[in-house]
Formats: sequence, structure tokens, C-alpha cells
Amino acid sequence: MFNNRNYDRTYNIGPIFIDGNEIPFVPNSNHGGSYGLNEDFTSSGKKFLKGLWGKTISVRTEGKSNFLLRTEPDSSGGFYIPMSIEMEANFLDTKQYSLSGSSSITWQPDPNNPSGKVYLFAVYEGPDSKDTDPSLSDSTVVKFEKELSDNGSYTLLPNELGNGFPIGSRMSFVLARGSYQTITNSNGTEVILQAVTYSTSNIIAVKQ
Repeated sequence: MFNNRNYDRTYNIGPIFIDGNEIPFVPNSNHGGSYGLNEDFTSSGKKFLKGLWGKTISVRTEGKSNFLLRTEPDSSGGFYIPMSIEMEANFLDTKQYSLSGSSSITWQPDPNNPSGKVYLFAVYEGPDSKDTDPSLSDSTVVKFEKELSDNGSYTLLPNELGNGFPIGSRMSFVLARGSYQTITNSNGTEVILQAVTYSTSNIIAVKQ
């Protein structure tokens, strides 16, 4: 995301370079000042981006002369992109989660994670729940979230998820980690760099 403390203005940012490689980002018309990856990006280019997980990179952006944005975060140590993450748990294989039991989740820790944290979310899946039981809500809502140490494992205790998941409803889990860096140039323009990796489960049935 690129902005100048004004979320309603879109700036004409030119090329974006990662480690010297030009990345064809394009303006996002739905959010002034934000940019996304061009859908026409080549497969080799996408492979390059996937290869950045777990690495410290340099970023350079350029714009109009009156915009004066040319920032390289490697001058302050670089921008770290966390390792990709993949969660494992028995309930992911059985596709059934017991609210009254203990359930362990494991993942590969990232020793260079700047925050040292990962984030676990449990999501109530509305449409799938209502398909199973018409009396249930059809609204998809995050019912549980927890900040965890990026040490590679966590055990959910009995009833830790609370009352947000009726028996017979459907749910999913998301495990994520990321990094965040804000750089401000002399013109007051902010460059916000964000890198997030996450793992999402399939739909899971909730049981007692």
C-alpha cells in the first residue's frame, strides 16, 4: 500500500523493484493509494516472488517528479519476508473438531520472524453451517483469534474456542505470520510494506 496520509488520493507510482527486478504492480481502483500484482504477470515472475519467502529484500519505488518517492529499505537493514507457513493437525485430516477435547497444531517456526509471533483464527463458516442445519446463521465470522509465539506448536485446550461454534456447524482455521515496515521520505510520503503468509484449512465439522 502506498499513500501520503490521504487514503482517498491515488498516486501515479511508477516501477516497483524488488532486489532490482521490476514487478508490474498496478493501481487498485477499489482502494485509493493501494497497488496489487498485475494478473498478467508471467509464471517465472510469480516463481520469483514465491522464492522471496524467508529472505531480506530491497525495495525501490519511483513516481512523478512532484511525488518524490524513491525509497530503498535496505538502507535501514532491508525488509524481511517471513517464511511460508503450513499448519498440521489431526483434525485437519479427519475434518472434525472436538470442542471438548485438546487439539495440537504444529508448523515450521521462522527463527527470523521480526515479531516472533503467529496468529491463529477460527472462523465460523456460515453458508456451510446453514446447509447442514437451516436454523444456524449463514454469516461467516471470525469467532476466535489468538497471538502465539512462533515456536512451532500450540495446543488448543477443551472449550478454548468458546461458544461461537454450535455442535454440527462448520468452521475453518487460518494460521498466519507477517512483517510490516513503514518508511517516510523527506516529502512526508509513506511507503507501507506488508508481507503476509497464511495457511487455511478445509471446512471442518464441529462436534462435542
